[in-house]
Amino acid sequence: MAWDLQLEGATGDLVFSPAHDYAGVSGEEILRQRISIRCKIPRGTYLYDETGQLGSTLHLIPRSPSVGQIQGAEAAVMEALAPMSDEINIISVDVEKTEDNKLQVNVNFTPVLSDPDVPIFDTTPDADVDAVSVTVF
Repeated sequence: MAWDLQLEGATGDLVFSPAHDYAGVSGEEILRQRISIRCKIPRGTYLYDETGQLGSTLHLIPRSPSVGQIQGAEAAVMEALAPMSDEINIISVDVEKTEDNKLQVNVNFTPVLSDPDVPIFDTTPDADVDAVSVTVF
């Protein structure tokens, strides 16, 4: 089964278990964490990403409120998550402004069964859609 270190959602800090060891994440939660990381990292800034596909261009979107800002955010998220197409099916990307003038990006997705290390999920059309919420800026 796939496993990774658990990161705190807002800060990206490592999470520690009650036993004072690093906490881990697996199953559906690992997909949520991977989506969040891809949206938050500026594309091209991760040193060990030789292909330049990790991250998004959300940081390049103008911070002044506009319709183009929301459309640009949707396109940036779709581009950032394209390399995960063998892991997730994106149902929708919803972008809204928060009260403190930040962008809230909600990614609704269903997992794809292709990796033998990833546990089996119910992917029938009636299956629940998972969601990830990421605050930008």
